[in-house]
Amino acid sequence: MRLSYSAVAANARSIIDYLDIGPGDRTITTLPMAYSFGLSVLNSFLGAGASLVLTEESVMSRQFWSLAQDSGITSLSGVPSTFEMLRRVGLEKRGLDRLTTLTQAGGALRPEMIRYFDELARAHGWRMIVMYGQTEAAPRISYVPPERLSEKIGSIGVPIPGGSLSLDPASSELVYRGPNVMMGYAENWDDLARGDEGEGELRTGDLGRVDEDGFFYITGRLKRFIKLSGARVNLDAVEARSSEALATQLVCTGVDDRLCVWMLSDDPTTEERVRDLLRDLFGINPGMSGIIRIDAYPLTSNGKINYRALSDLRSEGGTRQ
Repeated sequence: MRLSYSAVAANARSIIDYLDIGPGDRTITTLPMAYSFGLSVLNSFLGAGASLVLTEESVMSRQFWSLAQDSGITSLSGVPSTFEMLRRVGLEKRGLDRLTTLTQAGGALRPEMIRYFDELARAHGWRMIVMYGQTEAAPRISYVPPERLSEKIGSIGVPIPGGSLSLDPASSELVYRGPNVMMGYAENWDDLARGDEGEGELRTGDLGRVDEDGFFYITGRLKRFIKLSGARVNLDAVEARSSEALATQLVCTGVDDRLCVWMLSDDPTTEERVRDLLRDLFGINPGMSGIIRIDAYPLTSNGKINYRALSDLRSEGGTRQ
């Protein structure tokens, strides 16, 4: 992506604005700097005159929490897998006396997890802020004001300051406009010298809807569809609704006429319950779905589910069903 200095700076200023970051704030690195979310944390905190604690330790390590406590962090950021781990380690027991803010982006957090961390935040006087973005937007696009989170579970919120969101009337694709949008893509060095081809508009590739209050919701990806018995199936919708109904993290991949549902090996949910749910919620014949158990979900370097790796595993027969 060809991101200009002005686009990156504009997004940093917007983040500082809606997160109300000040010189007294301090965060700790939980994401790689090569990842747009991790870089935006760096830019926004330094841009506000705040500070960062640098570490390569995982939130699962004792060293991470010792450093976070001793440094007096006020903010903690992560992708969905980070928040799954924060729940597992018991964030509320980690002695972060100065903590005020939790921010989540990098993919959809399960509704159950949003409710859990929203309630946890309210109980401890913190703010839980769910955000949405893409690297092409440097990267923040929208956020859910924390005071509206409990009533807007599953929403990506409202546009960030300086930006706007709309839906393509023909396809329901989410379209973002703002000063933080990239100038276009580059496939070689010469492309870096090209002008602004996007003119501030980004077609996100996400399908969406908007409610009566102006809060936006992602309903799927343009490319995350398969056909089962001729019917178009939204993999993101199946994944999200099934995970919420069963209160566990399920992951969906597939090809036409075959849905693959992945679940962790130690998950107590039975394969029969999953198939019953698929039939009852989506009308999916049990014979058209495969339930695959796996020891751990493969993640990208950004902490997101690596769907391509799962598809490769399925093709190679490297899992047990």
